Amino acid sequence: MSALQSDRAVLSALVRSPLGTSDAVELAALVRDTVASGVEREVLVLRLSALPAGMRRGHHRRLLEAAWAPLRSSTRSRCFDLPNGDVCAVEVPPAHLLAQIRDLLLGALDGASSADGGAPEGAARIVRHLRLPAEAAVLIAVVEQALGLAASSEVRPAQAAPALGFTAEALCGAEKALAMADLSPMLRAFWACRLDPGGGAPQPLWEERRIDVASVCGAILPSHDPDSAPWLRRKLLKAIDRRILAGLARPDALRDLHASLLPLGTGAVNSAEFQKFDALLPAMLRGRIAIAFTAEEVLCDPDAFLVARERLRAGQYRVALEVEAAATLALVPPEAAGFDLVRLAWGEGLPALGTAEARALADALPHAADRMLLAEVDRPAAIAWGWEMGFRIFSGRLMERRRLAA
Repeated sequence: MSALQSDRAVLSALVRSPLGTSDAVELAALVRDTVASGVEREVLVLRLSALPAGMRRGHHRRLLEAAWAPLRSSTRSRCFDLPNGDVCAVEVPPAHLLAQIRDLLLGALDGASSADGGAPEGAARIVRHLRLPAEAAVLIAVVEQALGLAASSEVRPAQAAPALGFTAEALCGAEKALAMADLSPMLRAFWACRLDPGGGAPQPLWEERRIDVASVCGAILPSHDPDSAPWLRRKLLKAIDRRILAGLARPDALRDLHASLLPLGTGAVNSAEFQKFDALLPAMLRGRIAIAFTAEEVLCDPDAFLVARERLRAGQYRVALEVEAAATLALVPPEAAGFDLVRLAWGEGLPALGTAEARALADALPHAADRMLLAEVDRPAAIAWGWEMGFRIFSGRLMERRRLAA
């Protein structure tokens, strides 16, 4: 059963359900909205209905409810009480409180298992930490089970079982599924905007087009874990990149293409799909397309990166380095490696202003503001940090809201 079919089954069943299912209605609607919009949420599920009979009442139950209580009083979390007694909490990433409560719940269950001989389904099956929209189908299955739908039996065993190892056979099947898949719902687009020191509206510079790889893998590899075989995962990512390039090479897509940043792997740049895209690229976009590589991609195969970099330079593309952690710049110095742009992702792991680590990061970054992008900006604190570090170009949800408001 597909996620869409499951969603319809839930909603139709709710029409016939007795009172007390309003939270299930709202949770199903929230899942549907995240899939449609691509907005990320984190979800903690406590399956009280899966507790052994000896733990459903008394001391153990009170421990779990006490651990869950902070989520009910938090302004950052939204709780849902399902008809079968299960509870869910939804929070905007990075969802620190959700992570803390998950650890408390798992600790309580592990202690109870040691004392009582163990829960049949195990603590990890009773407490689940999910991410939307990538794991929307899993959460819909939880709602189905709470409502007692027969359809849940079709979904639950495959999702509850551990992911299978990634094999060459699975890769072949994934590539066939990828050729038929519609990737447009999984495409995320954000504008990188310059902020003027004197104030005013953000100035859009280029559009970042990024595929949600987790959602793609969930759609074409629902029962396999790509991370279990890194070399096959790289082949899968190359196939996804080639699929994206094939889509961009269509005449209608090229007409709508702006100045853009496109994250690709070195293998994709050296592919026939890229050659076709390059041949059809309008002259007015020459010099306005940046191709971004992760530091991992560069370090895994430096020779392939150098070949890709020279091909891009010959075609008048900008070459960008994607950085998730400040320490990465010590491994791949952007100036020495010949990058035109550094895309640094905002996150809690970045050094605090005024520290030695922050000064080292500032020294490692390009010294020209037009060669630095602070991405994934979702709060004013990110802009304040970036401004002090010399950034003037930002992208992310906060910048999108400001751009659209202007």
